[in-house]
Amino acid sequence: MRATIALFAGCLVMAQAPAVTPDDLLARGRASYQAGRYADAVNDLRAAADAILTPEQMQTYVNSGKFESLPKFETAVIYLAMSYAKLGRDAESREQIQRLAIAETIAPTYATLSLGSDLADFENLRSRVAAGTAPIQIAQTTQTQTTQAPPVTPDDLLARGRASYQAGRYADAINDLRAAADAILTPEQTQTYVNSGKFESLPKFETAVIYLAMSYAKLGRDAEAREQIQRLMTAESIAPTYASLPLASDLADFDAVMKRLAPAALLPPHTAVAAVASVPPPQPPPQPPPAQTAQTTTLTPEQQRELEQRIATARAEAEKEAEQRIAAERAAIGKQMQERIAAERAAAEREAAEKIAAERAAIEQQTQAQIEAIRAAAAQEVARTTVATVRRAEGMALAGDVEEANAMYARLLNAPNTPREMIAAVATGFYRTGDFPGALRAFQKLGTFARGEEDLRYYKAVALYETGRYIV
Repeated sequence: MRATIALFAGCLVMAQAPAVTPDDLLARGRASYQAGRYADAVNDLRAAADAILTPEQMQTYVNSGKFESLPKFETAVIYLAMSYAKLGRDAESREQIQRLAIAETIAPTYATLSLGSDLADFENLRSRVAAGTAPIQIAQTTQTQTTQAPPVTPDDLLARGRASYQAGRYADAINDLRAAADAILTPEQTQTYVNSGKFESLPKFETAVIYLAMSYAKLGRDAEAREQIQRLMTAESIAPTYASLPLASDLADFDAVMKRLAPAALLPPHTAVAAVASVPPPQPPPQPPPAQTAQTTTLTPEQQRELEQRIATARAEAEKEAEQRIAAERAAIGKQMQERIAAERAAAEREAAEKIAAERAAIEQQTQAQIEAIRAAAAQEVARTTVATVRRAEGMALAGDVEEANAMYARLLNAPNTPREMIAAVATGFYRTGDFPGALRAFQKLGTFARGEEDLRYYKAVALYETGRYIV
């Protein structure tokens, strides 16, 4: 995040050619892009973005909160991202999309831009190269929808990935299945889960992750396969879904792969996969019996077939009984672990809550009189200075000085009598600069969310995820 913000404003000190205006550079860059001269387009569009983002413009934004040239800046960044993508330079393209996301935090402008049909693939590009990064909020434009090809849905990607896996094209399967999983796990779906606790697309997500793990395993990429199994375990903590998935026989080896790469993973057995995996290998055809002496009894073909059927039946029953016993033991162990974890978590939470409540009551009783005495005198001064400080911090972050911006946010967070809305602004500022631990401290100080602060729940959920706190 810091590197992206530095790229967003790191060229402020570069000298601009005196005879060429930012509008000229933008127009020339668009013309080069439309003519297929993408390298020339990169040079002009990068210079146009840097010429628009001047120190004077930053100072104006800090003082007034206005950025008059924001539409031109976002247009230059969009064309620059597309030019990098045409040259196969996805890393630079991803950085420009992050610049666009940061610009949108100033004022939502993207949806109103007058973009041409030559940018019809931008949404597909953003979905492809920005997958896996921190969620960004950009409004969807409707200006180019009439010229865009029908979008590829997550169901299409999942079906195509499964078909590639079944055909043995594991590299193609990885591309489609990874895109399908990322498309299913959208910011909107995450927000819905945060608000309601429901994840309607969880079966599709787990199916994509399972096929993705198997594709990695087929290519010998065990580290990536293990990572997908961990994603499956995390998804199962939302709602147990694996045992009810309609999995096909092409995943018969999944349990074996999971036991090899993640032996500590505890999942309920999947009946369809277990049934396929437990089918015994075909028996070799019976050899003609050797010549018997007169004293040996020779089996007739009917008796031989009956004997083989009895052996196969006995083997199947033994394997079924073993699978049932293993499944029962695994379920019992999983249940015991879940109950133990739940009990320990409840006890710890109860103890922490009681301790916090007792300490809070004591502190409130001791300091209430002092707080009331100084609150009236400090409120007016705090209200006047905190707004300007937050605006200056935003300007610092936009100009690339993330360290100073975070320092200003930290001073506001640690200051006494900071209004609630300013604490919320500090938490949002930490989130946007990528300081997720700072954001969590601000949310801790903010306390329980009030009505109208639903967007802060999303920011907090992302901050918890980025700091590795998946279970709260």
